[in-house]
Amino acid sequence: MISRDIDTQIGSFYNLSDSKIYSFNLSKEASESFCCGSSSQGYLIMANRKGGNFLYNPFNQNTINLPQQFMPPKDIAKKWTKKDYPSYLRKAVICSQTPNKELYILALGSNARVIETCKPHDTEWSVFGADMEEDEDEYEDEEEIMNRYLRQQNNTIPDEVIQDDEENKWLFLDLLLYKGMLYGLTVATTLVCFELHDSSNPLGCKELNMLPKGRVIKRRIIYGDYLVESGEELLMVHRIRSFVNNGDGAKYTTIKFSVYRLHQTNDLFEWVEVQSLGNQMLFLGRNTSISVSTDDIPGLKGNCIYFIDDMWPYFAFGIDSVPSLLDNGVFYLDDGHIEKFYTPSDSDLIKSQPFWITPSAIQDVKL
Repeated sequence: MISRDIDTQIGSFYNLSDSKIYSFNLSKEASESFCCGSSSQGYLIMANRKGGNFLYNPFNQNTINLPQQFMPPKDIAKKWTKKDYPSYLRKAVICSQTPNKELYILALGSNARVIETCKPHDTEWSVFGADMEEDEDEYEDEEEIMNRYLRQQNNTIPDEVIQDDEENKWLFLDLLLYKGMLYGLTVATTLVCFELHDSSNPLGCKELNMLPKGRVIKRRIIYGDYLVESGEELLMVHRIRSFVNNGDGAKYTTIKFSVYRLHQTNDLFEWVEVQSLGNQMLFLGRNTSISVSTDDIPGLKGNCIYFIDDMWPYFAFGIDSVPSLLDNGVFYLDDGHIEKFYTPSDSDLIKSQPFWITPSAIQDVKL
């Protein structure tokens, strides 16, 4: 796991194997930016509030500029001025699985209905989506996501409400490259599969024929879903947080996880709950999620989920938000109990978004 301090320009590892913190220098640009993804090539995908994006290797300081990301028109952006809501990337992945081995970046930005793509050194992003032809305000859904969260903070939603899967089926939560295809997970837990050919043409896509999975949304409960590849399987991890706002700020705590694998029968797909991960460990974060075998990291136990803070207020309100590593821990699937793996002191409260990185990703690469 890595985090960084904007004042000292120091990045930090917290090594799970020995429970020690290791530090290294960061460039000024990297210390002021947010990590919205990482890659097996050792590069981090960085974005900042000024719209700048770049690939960054924290170990050799190599930087590769990406196009300034798409920003909403000023009349739309004014809706978010109360909290200075930015439009930087929320999640990004690096892809080199096209037929011509072209490397490019795929990302989720301010419009949760579209995928943004570019190649290193491009001058602009291309924007593709599953419902680009629909005649509607494409920024409304991102605003509604934030408004829904704020309504939860103010306790203004009913005790229970059935999730509207039809309304949410094109709002993307996560992206994952899996077996040469790009999968987008929606708020309705459906999957949209994108064909990867080259970044100069629109991404062909299809919605998988999923069994309906309506959920009961409860007050003071916050839900989140993640895509992870584990072994040869595509997993969806469902995270449940309790939420309390007692006047001194919002506090949320992860209380449970459920894991599902994608199962196919003929042309019908469904999420089937997984009871055990075997010797696999899942490391979850909104910017990157990975699966690692205990054979690769001695001393750690399998069949568990390591998790970190990745709530919307951080991405919306930036570096000066509340400490962002208070809700962390290990969830054990065998009995459902949770243990914290890191307890920050008053002197090292982290107010930047942490993310996961594995030893195999620490290597040099030329793009």
